[in-house]
Amino acid sequence: MVPTRTARLWLAAVGLALCVASALVSFRLGMTWAGVLLAVLSATTVVNIGWVAYRRRRG
Repeated sequence: MVPTRTARLWLAAVGLALCVASALVSFRLGMTWAGVLLAVLSATTVVNIGWVAYRRRRG
């Protein structure tokens, strides 16, 4: 069984990759509002990954 924090890190990493890729595609297609929204979600995901990694190291 995968520990909860490890699974959360993997899911956040996949979400980050999808958000970044979608943001780049949105900007390329001229959908600035969607690109900005996805960039904000990407930044939030980076903070989440940092927090989960910190909690995982702490125990």
